[in-house]
Amino acid sequence: MKRRRFRAKGRPGNAGPKPVREWVGGTIRAPFFLYDRTEPYRPSLALWLELPGGLVVGQDVIVDPEDIEGGVAWTLREAMASPMVGTPRRPDAIRVDDEATATLVRNEAGGEIPVEVAPTPELDDVFQALFQAVAESPGDIEPSYLEEGRLPVAAVAALFEAGRALFAHAPWKMAGEAPLLWMDIPSLGMEDAVVAIIGQTMDVRGVLVFASADDLDAYFEASDQEAYKTGYLGAEVLSLIFEPAAELPRSMQREVCEHGWPVHGPDAYPVVQRRESDGVPNPLTVRDLQIATACADALAAFLDKHATLLDAAKIDDLAETYFNEHGREVRLSFMDEDIEGDDPFGFGVDEFGDLEPFPEDGPFTPRAGRNEPCPCGSGKKYKKCHLPVEEARHAEGRRATAAHALDTRLLVELAEYASREFGETWRNFYDDMSARSDSTLLVLPLAVFSFEPDGTTVADAYLKERRATPEERRWLKAQQAAWLSVWEVEAVEPGRTLTLRDLLSGERRTVLERKGSEVLTVRDAVLGRVVDWGGLSLIAGLHQSALAPYDAAEVVERARSALELDGAVPVDRLQTATAGEGLVEYWEEAVEERRLRSSLPPLLQNMDGDPLLPTVDRFEVAAGAGQQIGQAILDIEGMIEDEDADGPMYVLLRPKDRSETESTILASARLDAEGLRVETNSVARADYALDRIMDACGESIRHVEREHTEPPELGLSSR
Repeated sequence: MKRRRFRAKGRPGNAGPKPVREWVGGTIRAPFFLYDRTEPYRPSLALWLELPGGLVVGQDVIVDPEDIEGGVAWTLREAMASPMVGTPRRPDAIRVDDEATATLVRNEAGGEIPVEVAPTPELDDVFQALFQAVAESPGDIEPSYLEEGRLPVAAVAALFEAGRALFAHAPWKMAGEAPLLWMDIPSLGMEDAVVAIIGQTMDVRGVLVFASADDLDAYFEASDQEAYKTGYLGAEVLSLIFEPAAELPRSMQREVCEHGWPVHGPDAYPVVQRRESDGVPNPLTVRDLQIATACADALAAFLDKHATLLDAAKIDDLAETYFNEHGREVRLSFMDEDIEGDDPFGFGVDEFGDLEPFPEDGPFTPRAGRNEPCPCGSGKKYKKCHLPVEEARHAEGRRATAAHALDTRLLVELAEYASREFGETWRNFYDDMSARSDSTLLVLPLAVFSFEPDGTTVADAYLKERRATPEERRWLKAQQAAWLSVWEVEAVEPGRTLTLRDLLSGERRTVLERKGSEVLTVRDAVLGRVVDWGGLSLIAGLHQSALAPYDAAEVVERARSALELDGAVPVDRLQTATAGEGLVEYWEEAVEERRLRSSLPPLLQNMDGDPLLPTVDRFEVAAGAGQQIGQAILDIEGMIEDEDADGPMYVLLRPKDRSETESTILASARLDAEGLRVETNSVARADYALDRIMDACGESIRHVEREHTEPPELGLSSR
């Protein structure tokens, strides 16, 4: 594309102070799949936004997940060399939201441009507008049971057969809530999956399959918080839902008729979907169909023998193994839900899996013989290389698992003790805190280690009265020395450790934390307790929602204000029940504010504050009046001619003020054999340009039509 030079009429205005031109960059995973390759894939989009003008200067689609940080960097390179709007230029400052991307961007910028790692909320509206446009555009692919030929007819036929058998039992009509079931399908690599029967209290009927109990907990947590309203499910879910024929897409109805697949009735058409945790549907695979089919087959056989158990008040241990007609083995058993049922305080495994065993739990298994070469390839003997490290890590994992199990038992004992000994005083505090937060693993430690129902904490009273073992006493003392605070993630060893900094006290800890280190990233902030235990630091209580740095900073500021402290907060001030109550309250409010903020629809505006709406006005031109009209348009104040355009092209500018580095483009006009075409990005600017052009050209032109494009295209200038 040729560079365009504009010749302005009159003298340029006075130059004001040059504002800082900041480029904000980042990526987001697209909420859809593309089908232009052999296998569908979910791309990411890299985007660069120029502030303060709000121009999109660079964008690119990234296919490989491993190229995301690099994609941001090379998109920056292309944007500086050939921006989507304006002439080649370099920003004065750059902002991205993570350190890995920042490192690559610094290399790309050559060290000459400062790169800041900070939140990039300005990109959210642009991403949302783009994806909304894609979602509302007509799709090229019709819904299909066969996924455009990717799935075999035989696999779909087997699904219909199994679905018909399961629907005949209608387990959702049983009294009460159906129990959860464990499911193993060895041939499909599925172990300890969870099956939930749905339909007792809703119109949707079918089963949900979760890969693990953790995924089930995450799904229920998201459901309790109504996160599904924003599309978030909490975990990946495979569903087999029975739909009425009237709600089935016509393309899928045709397939059923063409192949003669059997159904139990007009409201029993099986539909399988696999959705990721953010709610985006995945293209189905043969394995998905096989899991759904095997699950339906086994459930139907299970209900043939044990349907009455679904109504039983108590279910004894029961496990069954089934083989379908293809010889696939499926094992079903009732989930033991007594852990929650026996706990009056609702204490359970926390959301980051603190109480789950580390991979090292159990006997240590060396990877090689002691005197054999180390598997790392160093050439050293295993005993002189990685064996000591792996033995130490294994021992740490076992100690962490044991500590969390001990903590679970003691917290329940302390709560039961407090309820008996301190009665309503303690229960009122606990109930009040529970009403403010669903995070039992924050509320319960606060109630037993910080709250003083009778001038002493529950833990102190328990230790004076009870004969605790030395190990129990050491753990309770370690818990008493801990405190609730806002911790920022400084470093992550995935699957192993988190390095945390307390934003209130300034203390730092490297905690042994398996699952949290798999989901948290640098700069995330969490509300939790860190316990120092025999040379280890462990998270013993964590709020289920992490916050971004700017949200966490607001919580920290409110806490400092309440404590009337500006600098580092002494640990003993954070160990009080009052400080803990305040932190829980501030954190819950910040989480809710973030949820409400994310649910607001994007509002795209130009520099005038007008809603963005690309608008085209077309005019008829009187015969032989082209030259006269061109001169009349140039006489309009602020109008200039684009000399390099193919044919007469004019741009209407508004004089720049001191806060702008360049004049704002209000409209562009093209004059050719078909007439006059005027383009703007809002209705207000379109009306402004229309009035001036009509006044200048008079009866030589006639307005024919006005067209709008919705939603706005991503690359449109928003100046």
